[in-house]
Amino acid sequence: MEIIERIALRDDGLPVDPILRGGIARRPDLPRQIVLRLAEDDDARARSGIASNPCCPPSLLECLAGDSDGEVRRAVASNPSCPSAVISCFAGDSSVWVRSAVARNPSCPPSLVERLALDFDSMVRYAAVASPSCPSSLLERFAHDESRWARSAVASNPSCPFFLFERLADDSDVGVRCDVASNPSCPPVVLGRLACDIDAAVRLCVASHPSCPPSALELLANDVDEDVCRYVARHPSCPSAALEVLIKDADGYVRMYAAGNQALPLGRICRSEDVFSSSEKDFAATDLNKLSELHDHGVLTEEEFVAAKGRLLGRND
Repeated sequence: MEIIERIALRDDGLPVDPILRGGIARRPDLPRQIVLRLAEDDDARARSGIASNPCCPPSLLECLAGDSDGEVRRAVASNPSCPSAVISCFAGDSSVWVRSAVARNPSCPPSLVERLALDFDSMVRYAAVASPSCPSSLLERFAHDESRWARSAVASNPSCPFFLFERLADDSDVGVRCDVASNPSCPPVVLGRLACDIDAAVRLCVASHPSCPPSALELLANDVDEDVCRYVARHPSCPSAALEVLIKDADGYVRMYAAGNQALPLGRICRSEDVFSSSEKDFAATDLNKLSELHDHGVLTEEEFVAAKGRLLGRND
């Protein structure tokens, strides 16, 4: 602890990485005397670190709220322990970054979130709309906004109501649909619809969603996009029937993830005929064709192609 104190406080006069000191200032286990000293440091990065510290006392946050540096005030505004009086004051701060931080703070009261949702700056508005405390009436209003960023804020809000999930799942913007499919609160029935989305990025979000229904995973196991299949293969809820299909996939990563998925009983792997009917050299030939395609399209240089080809063939000698 003595060394940490020397680094944090620079008591020996030696030069210390300011970024390192800022990181130390964020540690919850920092002794109180060091916290108090760093809160008065001449380096804004150290003060900002203290303002971000989850164990920073509310009384100290009140003092740092008057800091002349906007990043320090933003850190105070982001701290869940920030006093309500400071949060209310920061809602009128001149910095959009500070006001946005207030809107994102889980301690920000709904009335203040509603006020910030009408801020003149779009970044502040979207931060407020993404807040779980944003009123449903405002969510419905922004779900119809012409800005895709406004609709994305609604789509990513964990408090988004079911009917808005359904509406935004049909949004013309792929980013909005991805935000719907990535939302932890997205209903399984909506995820099932998005599993048929025309864009692979959306289907990838569905395949990686913790609550993706087994029926959607079974559908996505036959996806044309390899990345989607890889996420399906390692999903803990993937049906064993789908995993039996995936362990025969041409892509090596898909086979590896499927074989390692505990949702597939070991006995099922042994009973899968294609595991033995296709030799490793057969799979290597498929991988070699893919390498050739990447080389032909200029993705791989001649040197990279030769090296990858050598590794692949050497692995199967």
